[in-house]
Amino acid sequence: MSLAKKHKAECKAKFAAQVIEQEATARNEAGSAAAINFIPEHNAPLDVLFAALQNDLAALHDITDVQKKIALKKEHLIPKWLPFVEQYIQSGAHHPFEPLVRLAIWLIDAEEIDKAIELTDYAIKQLQKMPDGFKSDLDSFAAESIHDWALKQFKAGHSAEPFFSQVVERVENKQWLVTQPIVLNKLFKLVALVAEKDNQPEKAEVYFLKCVEVNPKGHGVKGALHAVQKKLGKEPTPVY
Repeated sequence: MSLAKKHKAECKAKFAAQVIEQEATARNEAGSAAAINFIPEHNAPLDVLFAALQNDLAALHDITDVQKKIALKKEHLIPKWLPFVEQYIQSGAHHPFEPLVRLAIWLIDAEEIDKAIELTDYAIKQLQKMPDGFKSDLDSFAAESIHDWALKQFKAGHSAEPFFSQVVERVENKQWLVTQPIVLNKLFKLVALVAEKDNQPEKAEVYFLKCVEVNPKGHGVKGALHAVQKKLGKEPTPVY
């Protein structure tokens, strides 16, 4: 490494260390809001962005109430980090970029599903990894989380469209590589339940059978499948 490059690297590391120290001090003195209100420059080095993100995550971790966490994400963290993520996308860069994945996750939590799907698509296309602490890949996590949101809408009598169908389509065409039987079972079962509600028994049967196919011993749809087949005048498919 040349002397000039070495000096530049040392300066960058020193600056990042200063940011970390300043944010930690502010957070200790003024609480969580201090870290969240710190906004790096848009052309800040990656290590500075990472330091700012880690402080925001620590501030978020300090909150135990789930609804307060969601409110913080919706009102402060999403507006704060969206410009950095958009800048990353517009630049055409392609490297590990945790704010992109974090923002996709936060958008699902905040029920901003349209934007969540858009960023998840981009992150999956770039093969971005989930942050430490998550047990599943982004494809499965996003699909299951959006399913859980859609199920809540279904139980409340609300529509989850067009977003839920968009997710199922991505899973079925392998754009989102979901291989976990339980997650696939959840998705297909909800498609079938919605189809039943919409008086589409043929579609319901197709997706109940998909549940059996992907999760033969734990699908939990035997009764529902046989009921819809009875309605269609068909013999019940033998399943566990």
